[in-house]
Amino acid sequence: MNSSNCHWVIPQKLYKYYSINENLYKVIKSGSCWFSRPLDFNDPFDCNLDVSIGNSDEEIINNIEKSSMLRLLKEELSNRSSEVKGAGERILSKPSFVKKIINEVHKYYINQNIGVYCLSEDPLNILMWSHYANSHKGICLEFDIKRDGFFYNNLLPVQYRKRYPKFELSDYQDEENMMFAMHQQAICTKSILWKYEKEWRVITDDGCGLKKFDKQDITRVIFGANISDNDKKRILSLLKANEYTAIKYCQCQLSEHKYSLEICDI
Repeated sequence: MNSSNCHWVIPQKLYKYYSINENLYKVIKSGSCWFSRPLDFNDPFDCNLDVSIGNSDEEIINNIEKSSMLRLLKEELSNRSSEVKGAGERILSKPSFVKKIINEVHKYYINQNIGVYCLSEDPLNILMWSHYANSHKGICLEFDIKRDGFFYNNLLPVQYRKRYPKFELSDYQDEENMMFAMHQQAICTKSILWKYEKEWRVITDDGCGLKKFDKQDITRVIFGANISDNDKKRILSLLKANEYTAIKYCQCQLSEHKYSLEICDI
């Protein structure tokens, strides 16, 4: 999965919110970021699809036959005659069962093979600081999204909708394109209630875990408005000890007149 066909929309800077804990220390020391399994996300609706398996018996059978995800169903259909009989009839009478299998196999696949690193366009979102940076006691890292960098080539925007993405199996002639489109739509669509996050996802097909980034890609560290002096000193010390040389240091502060944050250099 890559963003080569949508370079023009990719922001130059993207942001990652962190609480102060061992996970953050590991990120700084190793020069790596943690790619999560999609089904470990905090939203149980994440990666759900509304799959359409076909509008006629013939179309449903053709869609089942072209998908290795449904190998077991293919075997049930292998003994049918020109008319749909036996197992085929059972399948066709329960399309919801087929849809459930597709969704379960799809979720199993992405959970085993896909790693995701979530970023935001907005470093000043009050809710993001509250939810992901321990009530403004953490930090926010600014990444420079370079055109020749790892992030840039594996980055996709999240779409926000009121309904699950509709996926039509009949729209795809071969399984490779079908699987790619299915996973991309699922991973990059969320409920419209999350729209405030302005999220982008870096997606890899080699699973979860720590993955190296160029230390020069971190161009700014923004300390939360409520970060303690001890935590700030430790983060500064860790960054300097681990040769992050391109960083500018800033801190959030609460506006005196409205519900908003401001960034000041330190």
